Amino acid sequence: MKKVLTLIAGVLLAATAFAQVEVENYDALRTNTWSPYVKGGVSLATGGDFKNINADWPTYLAPMAGLGIDYNILPWVRVGLGYEASLYKREQRLGAIEADGTTFRNLGVLYHGVDLTADFNIMEIWKNRACKAFNIYLGTGVGYMFAYGNRYDIKMGFNETVDPTPNTDTYKIETWVTAHNEPVKFGSPYIPANLSFEYDINPRLTLGLEAGVRYLLGNSEYMPKLVENLGVTLRWNIVGLRQGCRTKAQVINELRDKLAACAAANADCNARAAKLAADNADLEKQISDVRKKLADTEANCEALRKQLEDAYKAMRDKDIQDVLAKAVVYFANDSYKISHEAQETINTVADFLNKYDDIQVSLVGSANKTGTAKHNQWLSEHRVDAVRNALLEKGVAPSKIDGTAAVGDNGMTKAPECRRVVFTLE
Repeated sequence: MKKVLTLIAGVLLAATAFAQVEVENYDALRTNTWSPYVKGGVSLATGGDFKNINADWPTYLAPMAGLGIDYNILPWVRVGLGYEASLYKREQRLGAIEADGTTFRNLGVLYHGVDLTADFNIMEIWKNRACKAFNIYLGTGVGYMFAYGNRYDIKMGFNETVDPTPNTDTYKIETWVTAHNEPVKFGSPYIPANLSFEYDINPRLTLGLEAGVRYLLGNSEYMPKLVENLGVTLRWNIVGLRQGCRTKAQVINELRDKLAACAAANADCNARAAKLAADNADLEKQISDVRKKLADTEANCEALRKQLEDAYKAMRDKDIQDVLAKAVVYFANDSYKISHEAQETINTVADFLNKYDDIQVSLVGSANKTGTAKHNQWLSEHRVDAVRNALLEKGVAPSKIDGTAAVGDNGMTKAPECRRVVFTLE
């Protein structure tokens, strides 16, 4: 037992010395990772037909050792295959000789257990806990145990013989002692249950305290019903850069590479800064020249703009005079049909309106005093609509026609000049 504990302590110290690592994402360490482990401790077997009687204490507890490997599917669940071995001892020192002479029995069996388990991390209920290095796993599964060893019995007795000759007192007593050694083996499936308290010394090394129970399903006079064990586990978690886990040497090398890259980038930045400074000086000179040329151009543009405005104003005034000279469309008596001459006038006004965006036109239609007032009102309305539609057909936007009015024969005479539509420019 001392040797096992010494070995565990040595492995623990060595692993602690060589497993200095840093981690970026703790949950990634327990996702799709393998964890081989070793364990050692003590076991206790209870139940069964072969019980201890007046036995020494070493027959109750026995050293236990095991190993296995777990696969962490997620931070809260893992599956594993494990093996453990221990001694199963029984001793009977009978206070009275049995009928067959038995006074002492001893059973020593080495058992081996192999099981497949699923463990669940209870601490993952508190996912936002501050310390994720401490975890509690509760698990169960199926397993099989096979064992082999020996049973040793000591039997004793005596035989008494009386001489049949009369008048003699001759007695003959014979004593005997026999020892019997019998091989023993058994096998049984079992249901394991484990409770493990584990602490990550660092992401690659985990120390744990495990308590387990094995409930055997077989039936034999030499086989216990329960095997309890308590032991210490030492896990080596196979993690690396994929899980965000790096050794200090890797961290130092990465920092050195980053420092070298930063130095190279800094030198490149300095070279670019010098080139940018030279380019900036040249650009400022170019900007100064451009500003001077721009000032001269602005002066020339201002003069040209004034010339264009004057020319535009003169052209606009001339066009207005031309339009105003033809700003009336005349109609035949009792008609709102547009004549050829009237269409030319409409074309002139339409071209003018399409040419200048800032001018609108309003239309006023009328009729002479020939006919009734009601008919003349109707006639003037149709004349206005005819002229308006003609303007629209020539591409004049509806918004350019500010308004229309039909006055009938109000204020008119019987003169033919009253049969008209008058354009008013605004």
